[in-house]
Amino acid sequence: MSHYPLDEPQTEDVVMSPEMLLTCRGTPRLARARRAAGALNVNTYLACMDYGTYDMVGNRSCPPGHLPNHRSALQWQDGQCQQLWMHSQGHFKIGGQSVAGLGPSHADWLASWPYDSDLIDLATSPNDFLIFILWHANIMKHFLRWQRVAVEVDPTLAQDYYGFPKSKADYSAGNKGCNLDDVINSNMPFVSATLFPHPPNASEGYSHREVMQVCSPGPDLLYDYDDSEEDGTWEQATRVVERMLLATPA
Repeated sequence: MSHYPLDEPQTEDVVMSPEMLLTCRGTPRLARARRAAGALNVNTYLACMDYGTYDMVGNRSCPPGHLPNHRSALQWQDGQCQQLWMHSQGHFKIGGQSVAGLGPSHADWLASWPYDSDLIDLATSPNDFLIFILWHANIMKHFLRWQRVAVEVDPTLAQDYYGFPKSKADYSAGNKGCNLDDVINSNMPFVSATLFPHPPNASEGYSHREVMQVCSPGPDLLYDYDDSEEDGTWEQATRVVERMLLATPA
């Protein structure tokens, strides 16, 4: 996981920074640029949180251990590099490997890491109840902040559920069960009528639409977070990210 500056090599350590958060969550200026590119939606946000993308300056190649971006259709800018980012590094680095592999200086270091432990598997990730729950709660915290920035720039996003795909036509790479009106986790759905203020519309369980209604900005939002981003660190991070990602930064 690289840190800023962008040409730092990857490390096996978990890395967090304000710049990483703002790359995905965006600033008002970034949100406007993404909207102009037709890519201000939940798919691009989630792709960024999994594999952070950024544009290398000039003709430099991707840093060691960073892969050329093969998901450019989901991003708001082509020609970028990508690496494990906010969400995926938790699964890969905290509880994904049973033994350590080679370091980034080795040519085959990526292939030497065995991703074979609980947090790397969709079915077994929740087994690590401490890391899994805390990690995903933090992801949801920043998703709510992304929604607030995005809807300020484009108020129509809220009524469109922030571009959440409604069918395979909206997101061809999506898996079955991941569309707006599909039942969440249909093999083991959430069916309790007391989980949210209203019982699920379908007997099969709550859909993504129903959960989005109570987890998005607006009168139905069930919870919020304390804002701890009032110091100058975030102002500096905003300048760094806009300088990296915008052609004409402020």
